[in-house]
Amino acid sequence: MTSLGPASEFPPTDLRADDAILLELRLTAQHQRGVDVELQLQNRSQHRLLIPELPLNSLKLGHVETVQIVDWWSDSLISSTGGEPVLEPGERKSWSWMVRTHRWVEEHGLETREAILGNVARQDDEFRQWDDQGRLAVDLRTGEYLAWYELVVDEHFFNPHTHARLNDLRRQAFEEQALVWIGAAKSNRIQFHHGAVAGPTRAMP
Repeated sequence: MTSLGPASEFPPTDLRADDAILLELRLTAQHQRGVDVELQLQNRSQHRLLIPELPLNSLKLGHVETVQIVDWWSDSLISSTGGEPVLEPGERKSWSWMVRTHRWVEEHGLETREAILGNVARQDDEFRQWDDQGRLAVDLRTGEYLAWYELVVDEHFFNPHTHARLNDLRRQAFEEQALVWIGAAKSNRIQFHHGAVAGPTRAMP
């Protein structure tokens, strides 16, 4: 996606309000390969809002005992195409993601880009979804984790999955008669156990 000139080339297209959107995260599945999550975003404003296509690696996973945030790993140079979603007032949009561990990547022989390309012939639905997400993986060790999602759109915004910058969002918003949401939002937190003995999932305040 090609960035245009400075933002001053566009009429005002920004809505700066942290509380204009609501993020709700829930855990949909747990297994040894990782976890599956769903994030729902609601437009709480009275305007048509353009929201960035949300990247998976803005999902934060913190180990409860070590208080460390888990790093994401990817060997992908693939980016998605198409525009960013526009939500009407009150409208909701959901993203469903697979969070896969390094062990799952190793078991599938997908540690390198060459190995990934060599496995194209035996792709299954799970592989294709993981590929579409940007081939992201995390090093989940046995233990308790907190998960939450953080979305920040400001002058330094860059989406690693779509390669969109703020001026790209403004251009699309102008074309679709919408406003670009500018701000910082954080979802609810959920707690889960990863490992041999799974405990109940808990929603955190």
